[in-house]
Amino acid sequence: MGHATHFLQRLERVDGPALDLALDLYREPGLLKGALYRLNLPAGDQHIALPLEQGPEPPHALVTREGHYVTCLGAGMQPTGAHVVSHALLRTAVQELSAWRGLETREGRTQIVLGRLHRAGPRLSREDFEDLRVIAAVIPKYFVELGIEIRDRVLDFRARYRPRDYERLDEATRRRLLDYDRLSWTIGHAVLLAADAYAVEERFFPGVGVEALTHLLLRAGHFGRGGNVLRTTWAMARLGRHALPTLKEKIALFQGMGARAATDAREATLMRDALIATLALPAIAARHTPLRAEIEKYLLRMVPPTTRAELIAAPQKDHREAILIETGGNFIAEVAGLAWQTLHNDDPTQARGRTQRVAWAIMTGVDPRIDFNLLPPEFPRPTDLPESIVLPVLATLTAPIFQPEMLVGIVPIVPAVARIDAADHFLPRTLLNELTDHPHFRPDPERIRATLNDQYGHSARATPIVKPPTPGRNDPCACGSGQKYKKCCGK
Repeated sequence: MGHATHFLQRLERVDGPALDLALDLYREPGLLKGALYRLNLPAGDQHIALPLEQGPEPPHALVTREGHYVTCLGAGMQPTGAHVVSHALLRTAVQELSAWRGLETREGRTQIVLGRLHRAGPRLSREDFEDLRVIAAVIPKYFVELGIEIRDRVLDFRARYRPRDYERLDEATRRRLLDYDRLSWTIGHAVLLAADAYAVEERFFPGVGVEALTHLLLRAGHFGRGGNVLRTTWAMARLGRHALPTLKEKIALFQGMGARAATDAREATLMRDALIATLALPAIAARHTPLRAEIEKYLLRMVPPTTRAELIAAPQKDHREAILIETGGNFIAEVAGLAWQTLHNDDPTQARGRTQRVAWAIMTGVDPRIDFNLLPPEFPRPTDLPESIVLPVLATLTAPIFQPEMLVGIVPIVPAVARIDAADHFLPRTLLNELTDHPHFRPDPERIRATLNDQYGHSARATPIVKPPTPGRNDPCACGSGQKYKKCCGK
């Protein structure tokens, strides 16, 4: 008698919803195998016990890790020697796979939806994202691998880019610029989907560790577009405490360069890694309250001692100029100080007003890069803008941010964006269709070229890098705690 037959005979041990679930898994082998993959099973366990209902001693379907049936155990029977998974996780996996099947039926095939991911650029709609979310829940590793592949292609383009090669915009150069722009949007969408799928169970994908995923997110933010950076910080916030060691390592590598300029591609990369890592810290703190105190203390340590004391004494005051003077122009220390102030003064009402004003500036043409008013007449003031419009506009910000004046505008809205749902990065399809001609959503080779030229020039310029002095172990800690440095920030 085969295992499958034995399994069917033992179904007499269960009834009700438990029997329905067992039969669903038996009738569709692809559903069972997909659920086992989705559960991210530990290596080594050959037999897997699937609880068919909640409870202290539920019935189990006993299967192999390859998806073959062994037997069915009734309530109270112990699955000795088998790896027991959570019933809630099993239910979630089955529901997500069923949703994917529904998508397959509705759209005809998954490739249609994936094609939108590659082609849409800033015009990916909220409905498109929700469809992609279903696929990412089932095969999250695909989006990680896609992000890695595109990252390598985009970074290769950036490494080869020279302004003189694009002085004349003919058909070939326009196509290359538009391809680059499309890919840089695609990686932003892909990392958002990967981080969103990860956040469901706070687990990592088979063959992809937290360090690799964090590095992917850091490099996705390198492309300099405000929307990409905000999506990167959102994704870092999803990883939470798991991302912190890598982020702190990147900042330490940058600080370890000492008081000298970033003069080559490697050092410019270290600088950008440190910048994105610094921006990610307030996003993580906003989403994970238990980490807030640790992150605030770390951000303070990035600020030079004299200004640090002034920052603590007057957290509402603008200290950016003082930080730049004390560090000799280290704008990453400036970002750290501004991030600390944003967290320290965090107020949901103020944050909402801040995001409304930034979105208003983009949408009404106050931003000089935009010459098209997309505001519906029913929203005559910034405070009238609903979040359903504000947050997607910020998340598709096309302006480059690797400039101090742009960073100052980005930092205060990072916590607000970090708290939203992944789908809130996108506008509904109906509104997008009304904005076909708006330059905020229309790729423009000249604007893409201008951004690349600016980033190329910024990378070529000397960037001051100053390592803040470290107090002596027995000196008072500069964070203002009153303790010795060795017992406070120097631990």
